[in-house]
Amino acid sequence: MYRLLFVFAAIGLLAHQALADEDFRILAESGGWAASAHSSSELAPPDVCLVINFGTGIAFRTDMDGTQLRVLDKSWSLPADAEGTMSVDIGALHKSFPTRTATNDMVAATLTADEIVELLQAMDHTTKMVLTVGNTRPRTVSLVGSTKATNAYRTCAGLPGSAAGGGVNPFAPPSTTSGRSSEPEK
Repeated sequence: MYRLLFVFAAIGLLAHQALADEDFRILAESGGWAASAHSSSELAPPDVCLVINFGTGIAFRTDMDGTQLRVLDKSWSLPADAEGTMSVDIGALHKSFPTRTATNDMVAATLTADEIVELLQAMDHTTKMVLTVGNTRPRTVSLVGSTKATNAYRTCAGLPGSAAGGGVNPFAPPSTTSGRSSEPEK
């Protein structure tokens, strides 16, 4: 059920028409979050990277034009070019960003490379994020178990700073702490 909801939300957040030879794939799902990538073909590198929280409509989206923090709410009916503010609290970190209407039911805040890295690093060290759009009720988002999905997004978007616990890196040097390689015997 969540996967189906994610696909519909992600298609809306990607906000462009897909062609038959284009590729949209889910990279990772964890802790109520999912990361995905869009490519112009199955062999092309990603041109859009996305990580979304299933239950809240909150997503980070990166493409060649930059990175956005997006919030989707189907109960909204926003006019074109509406402007406002979105605030994000992640542990001790508090940030506010100007927002603009992306669609009639979605707002987007443009983030710098440093801002997205800072937000993701803060997310690595706490269990929840609170996001408030304008005068709406604050949305509390669980970050428990989100590492695998946020790491997949980081990799897709070329962002530094993957958190520990997101999975196994097959290119890491073998562990020698026990005097044996971490590689399975063949």
